[in-house]
Amino acid sequence: MWNKLQDKCPLLCPYFWKDIKYTVSCFIKPRNKWITKAVGRRWKDKDTVFEDVLFAGIIHYIEEKDALNVISWDNLKAEKEVLIKIYNWAKTGRAEMQQKLDNSYPSIDINKGFHIQYTNKEDAMKEYEKLYGETNRLEKLIRDTDTEYMTWLVYHRNILWT
Repeated sequence: MWNKLQDKCPLLCPYFWKDIKYTVSCFIKPRNKWITKAVGRRWKDKDTVFEDVLFAGIIHYIEEKDALNVISWDNLKAEKEVLIKIYNWAKTGRAEMQQKLDNSYPSIDINKGFHIQYTNKEDAMKEYEKLYGETNRLEKLIRDTDTEYMTWLVYHRNILWT
């Protein structure tokens, strides 16, 4: 009889009120603040959000959850080494490489202008490679390293719990 009454009037069910309390509590005090901090409150492209969340997640996992000391890594020594490499990349390596990338762009003389006329395509390609070769190399290095580490994190997500 009681179950039938609860089905007809969910307000009598104690779980209904616990759910309401938890929902309001999560709204007032979010449980995963590190995600909001990583993503921010402004719009970002989805690919950037994925990168930010995965790398912020690994930083949170190691620093806040103390995963390297809490979990027994005896059977997962190779995974632990890769995880430390990813953590170091996420914590400092990525920002350092991004700074190098930002500094690698050629300076432009405003008086001279941006467009330079070339007589043939080969000269234009040589000039482009001279100006942007290092920039392209660093962009590729960052993209490839991010992809390698994010792939590893997704593939090994089952060992990333505390």
